[in-house]
Amino acid sequence: MNRRNFFFAVAILVSASLRVVAAQPAPTPTTQPFGFAAAPVLLNPAPDSITVIALPNALATAWVEYGPTEALGQRADGATRGQIPLSDRLMAFRLTNL
Repeated sequence: MNRRNFFFAVAILVSASLRVVAAQPAPTPTTQPFGFAAAPVLLNPAPDSITVIALPNALATAWVEYGPTEALGQRADGATRGQIPLSDRLMAFRLTNL
């Protein structure tokens, strides 16, 4: 296959995939109130840290506030490389300095 035919084939595939994406219906908003699909789960315990997993029932961003007193004082936001998570499936937070 020469270069011109290759670019032509790629253009056909891209235009076909764009038509498939455009043909999909827009998501409908949910009518249920925001909450969690299940109770939070604690994973990977260590002597001074633990991971909290939460399952939201809608698109959300979140953080966990924790501390030794009612004032809390510490926050875990689950950021990865400076990006705060936005998900409707799974959110993970590592709590440190426990």
